[in-house]
Amino acid sequence: MRLEGYLERIGLQGARPDRAFLDRVVLHHACAVPFENLDVLAGRGVSLEPDTVYDKLVVRRRGGYCFEHATLLAEMLGRLGFTLDVVAGRARVSRPRPEPATRTHAMLVVHLDGEDLLVDVALGARGATAALRFSADRQLTPHDVRRVLREDGVWFHQVEQAGVWVDASETRLEPMPPIDMEVASWYTSTHPDSGFRRQRMVARALPDGGRVTLADEVLTERHADGTVIRQELGTPEALAGALREHFGLEAG
Repeated sequence: MRLEGYLERIGLQGARPDRAFLDRVVLHHACAVPFENLDVLAGRGVSLEPDTVYDKLVVRRRGGYCFEHATLLAEMLGRLGFTLDVVAGRARVSRPRPEPATRTHAMLVVHLDGEDLLVDVALGARGATAALRFSADRQLTPHDVRRVLREDGVWFHQVEQAGVWVDASETRLEPMPPIDMEVASWYTSTHPDSGFRRQRMVARALPDGGRVTLADEVLTERHADGTVIRQELGTPEALAGALREHFGLEAG
């Protein structure tokens, strides 16, 4: 695992363990490394062994889901000089309260200059593109407005959409060691009720403030000016072309 290789993958140079550089890492990571579950759908399985994750996401320029992103980011941020913890959470995308969500999400808490910051980049189209303070105040990121609100002992990571706060994830800040990530990842990638087994999910933030997502055969481009373009990919060739053009991925 080479820090220089990771920085080249996300298009950054230098290394400074400060807030400004942390935000740059999070933004560049979200724009360069897609969120995707193609290996889960293909039945290949998901390894969280750090060297394997590095080979997949950096060397082979693939993407992955939250456990893979958390594994890579934790290692690389540590090498950049940041102090952090991996914590367990629950993704609330498409699961409005009070519907329960499984404890199958991983995120990072970075400890910097006496403050804790949430790094929650791997949430598909709702991944944050900057580190977030644990505060109910509105926080402007390169792509949207966020906050981290505490209610009944739970921290809710929320995004503002059309003037309404929508839950993206939640956490009680419980540590998530590798063995716990392995168990949660096994459930997520193999259980027949897991959404990752039923639908193709690919997402990437765009440098201009927009996002592009693929849900099964529907490609959606959301641009920073509010323009939304949806396209139904009706053939395997169109799907392969979209994966290559918009996400840098090969369909196979």
